[in-house]
Amino acid sequence: MTKNTVTTKHLTHIITTILLCVMMTIGLLSVQISGQEPEFRKKGFIPKENGTSTAIKPKHSNFQVGLSVDKSDHLYYEGETIAFTLESSVDGYYYLINLQPKMDNGEQNFIVLAPTRHFPSNEIKAGKPITIPLQDEDRTIEAQAPFGKDTIVLIVSKKPLNPQVFGLDHFEPKLLTIEQFNRGFSALEVLEGSGFWDSDRVEITTLPKNSTHKPKQGKFGLFIAVGKYQIPSLSLLPSVQNIEIVTETFQQLGYDGNAVITLVDENATLANIKKAFAKLYESTDAGDEVVIYWFGHGDRMAATEATDSPDGERGYLIPYDSKERRPDSGLFVPETLISDLEFGNMIKEIKNRKVLVIIDACFSGTFIDPASQEQKTPDGQVATENAEEKPLFDFKTRLDAFRTKSISQKDAVAITAAARDEKAWAVKDRFSIATMLLCKHLIRLEDSASVYDVFQAMKDDVLKFIAEQQEKNPSFTIQTPLIQGNAEQFLLKKVKKM
Repeated sequence: MTKNTVTTKHLTHIITTILLCVMMTIGLLSVQISGQEPEFRKKGFIPKENGTSTAIKPKHSNFQVGLSVDKSDHLYYEGETIAFTLESSVDGYYYLINLQPKMDNGEQNFIVLAPTRHFPSNEIKAGKPITIPLQDEDRTIEAQAPFGKDTIVLIVSKKPLNPQVFGLDHFEPKLLTIEQFNRGFSALEVLEGSGFWDSDRVEITTLPKNSTHKPKQGKFGLFIAVGKYQIPSLSLLPSVQNIEIVTETFQQLGYDGNAVITLVDENATLANIKKAFAKLYESTDAGDEVVIYWFGHGDRMAATEATDSPDGERGYLIPYDSKERRPDSGLFVPETLISDLEFGNMIKEIKNRKVLVIIDACFSGTFIDPASQEQKTPDGQVATENAEEKPLFDFKTRLDAFRTKSISQKDAVAITAAARDEKAWAVKDRFSIATMLLCKHLIRLEDSASVYDVFQAMKDDVLKFIAEQQEKNPSFTIQTPLIQGNAEQFLLKKVKKM
């Protein structure tokens, strides 16, 4: 069987041709993508063995918690001790629970790790990480059967939980079914309201003592593009063209089509996007590389509460099935959009992977921490203190950033096409400027380069392009790509052809 492919030379020719045709009509780009298979039929994208799709999250929370382990590969052999670091942005009470691997009969259970009589104290203070087990305790937590994928869940509540809600007289290392656990928290949300708790989770792999198995690291992608909408007044965008060039470009970097979920136009509904993120979590492991790309319209609104966002704004991505408050009002129903906080929490769920997030949309700078935004002089020029020079994504030192402008994952790098107060540009019926120029530098890689170096080359080209357009049309607005995260350490490598 033969397969049509686009070569590096062909891709370079395509992009060069488009750049030469830039005199064509240029339109504002609140970026999005279009038309591909509806569900997740990529046959290489399957849930991990012993994986679970159980998401233990509150319907709403006004604080954040974090959980990590003491080994970067999350791999523990039988009898090896495991240490957990717990963090919270508020004072509260923590509960550490182990969702065990599925057994041969298909059963899967929870077991409470803390608090128990071995670890009785479960208070946690805002911004003060604690390690379980504590250094002065003679108890340990060790890897043991059943072996496989363990999900460790941290829950922090503002008030102590009642163990009887879970069918227990007191918290102890006793097996709970998933049904027991979910019923308990559903009851607690009814009794207490949904803002009184939050959770985080981390996966570890446990293996028998003499096992020689080593999980193989992989490359995965989630590419979303929306160029047409249920709302007729939203301008059309070149979603299909963008998704094709992005898919082909990253395929040359090892992000194979069998490990990439693509949602375009009518398939990029809010529900499908959330399912895709859940599938991404289920199908990847610690250490895997993940690229998340969004192209489509973006928006920003005032935050509902003064403490809800450090800059008083919330950024939003607009799915295909978003809704307006009134027809043709241009005012969206926030619940039908994806806020910067919700998007950040989705990224947080796939932590411990190396994640590259690319958001090509108007006002996309709202999705990164405001402390990272480039400062501009009164004449609109970028000041010398640049976003990419600042340390970010460190939950231990930037707890507030973790809960607010949150692509909040220390192993993540985020690139946005524009600053929070800027629109992004696209060549009509062709490509977005930022995506096109990013792909140009990616396909020109001889071997490998850091995300930082590729971003800088793309950014220089975008600024040059904008300057050229402003010479012809002074009303042409500036577009400043931004980057956040440890981009120097994230290497992109071209796959060698055999």
